Amino acid sequence: MKTRYFDIGDEDWGIVLCYDYDFTDFDRIWAIIRAAGLTDEKAQAAMSVLSRTDTGMTLTSFGDMMSFLFISQSSSDEEWFNTLLHEVKHVVEHISEFYRVDPKSEPAAYLQGEIGRQMFPLVIQRMCDCQTKKPD
Repeated sequence: MKTRYFDIGDEDWGIVLCYDYDFTDFDRIWAIIRAAGLTDEKAQAAMSVLSRTDTGMTLTSFGDMMSFLFISQSSSDEEWFNTLLHEVKHVVEHISEFYRVDPKSEPAAYLQGEIGRQMFPLVIQRMCDCQTKKPD
């Protein structure tokens, strides 16, 4: 399983992205989702979803101001990216809910853009063998 951590909003909110995992990672995933506050029953249901290809899930611990994104192995780069965008949308909704920001507002759109900006190098690295162009 690969993991990345992102600080969002002047390091107020953390995002842990866990991706490209396989069945050998399920003990670690179980530990994460239980630490995020899921009951055994809900954790079992989450594990059922997360054990499939082309799927993902977002869990948020509002008390810790932390979101956990899971992106399974995928059948294609397009599916992986689609799942990532879907789960980022949930993170934006959760952060917006926490700060009482309209999720359809411009600040929420900027938040989504900031998350995307921070994840961009990972997406490029994951998707292709190309190198990102460095700013002049």
